[in-house]
Amino acid sequence: MAPKFSIITVCRNEAENIRQTCESICSQTYSDFEWIIIDGESTDGTLDILAEYSSKISCFVSEPDGGIYDAMNKGVQRATGEYLLFLNGGDYLADECALARVAAAPDRDVLYGDLLYLRDDGTSYIQAFPDMLSSGFLARRTLPHQASFIRRGLFLRYGMYDTSIRISADYDLFVRFLHVHKASYFHIPCVLAVFRSGGISCLKPHLNAMEYHEIRKKHFSWLLYGRKRLKTEWRIRFDRSRFPK
Repeated sequence: MAPKFSIITVCRNEAENIRQTCESICSQTYSDFEWIIIDGESTDGTLDILAEYSSKISCFVSEPDGGIYDAMNKGVQRATGEYLLFLNGGDYLADECALARVAAAPDRDVLYGDLLYLRDDGTSYIQAFPDMLSSGFLARRTLPHQASFIRRGLFLRYGMYDTSIRISADYDLFVRFLHVHKASYFHIPCVLAVFRSGGISCLKPHLNAMEYHEIRKKHFSWLLYGRKRLKTEWRIRFDRSRFPK
């Protein structure tokens, strides 16, 4: 049986790019999905644009939040689909058949594809991901939440985004689900979504690196992360300007 998707869009003051997100969702040939908007009280015209798509929006919230992962958790709490996709403001699905490709994939806990990364200067490149997500891969890299469809039951069993992590809680979530709890997965070998650079993880790379380090320390063994752990902690100790507390 084909799955129902919950597409969760978190946004705040995305008037410049939100229409592209909306159009990519509304143009899908696969129709069994709900669309949940979690807006952080936008003041720049984002709400006016979203109002044009009100007939397609299943759930709409506009209120203050405690950060992006608090907003994403609000979306999880309201979702009813089998799989959740976090396609936030400014990001968009690669083409009108993206959801149909995912719906045709095997039944796994996490379904993920590749990502087209748009730089601020207009250039782009494809981030391709492997078919096999080894512990070694997860100790180095993460999956793109814009191109990952996560079974809702994983959130119910293993918890939601850790809001104490400011900008890397998506990495923590994938590590918990895939490495710690051994969730099943399947790679769809094509670009499913487009990510526009400029998010907080891009703007604060050293905080991002620091949080990745703490997540790896928590979840990976010394065999996988011990050597790099010592190297990173040495850098942190002697370069506080780059790795603030």
